[in-house]
Amino acid sequence: CPLPGAPTNVLVEYPGCVGDNCSLVQASCSWGAVAGATSYSVKITETDTSTLIKSETVTTNDTYIFPVTQNRTYRCEVSAINSCG
Repeated sequence: CPLPGAPTNVLVEYPGCVGDNCSLVQASCSWGAVAGATSYSVKITETDTSTLIKSETVTTNDTYIFPVTQNRTYRCEVSAINSCG
């Protein structure tokens, strides 16, 4: 059984920003659907300290919301999963 490919177009957005004026309390991570994937492993880390913010498995590629702290940078890692792994 083939493993699913890697998700594409992984994007972190900060919906609380209008131009340079931001009120940051949450951000979102989105990605393109992967053919044959039954779920996705999503891991959010704060890049400066490598602190794990959130890690879970979701069944759709809907936008994933997570909490943020102003003046921090975040990384969203997404892996596609199917019955083979």
